[in-house]
Amino acid sequence: MKQLSFVFGLLLLTSIFNAQLQAAHTPESLNISANCMCELYVPNVFSPNNDGANDFFLPATNCVLEDYTFSVYDRWGQLIFQTTNPTEGWDGRIKSEPASQDTYIYAVEYRFAEFPDPLVTHGSVAVIR
Repeated sequence: MKQLSFVFGLLLLTSIFNAQLQAAHTPESLNISANCMCELYVPNVFSPNNDGANDFFLPATNCVLEDYTFSVYDRWGQLIFQTTNPTEGWDGRIKSEPASQDTYIYAVEYRFAEFPDPLVTHGSVAVIR
């Protein structure tokens, strides 16, 4: 039995080969199991109203992040928040004032410690007050 692993982006495929050679017939079996090891989840809405629920906007992951930069922009492309700390999120404020109820753009540049390739995720988030 031989086991081979292949990494495709965030997907780890492990193949287990069990081959037995016989005269004219070669029975082979191939078992492939998919294992999603690391994921980054970014919510699309948050409510920074100091009620203790969804007051900060930040990506969540089940793995260690490296080379991390999280940025938030207003609709005109002005940078309003940026951090390199994966545990720090945007509190919904722009220059110490509450951001208006609107849609904002985010970009996350990162690398999972388990994988060598840098990744970029971007999208939008709605602020609800």
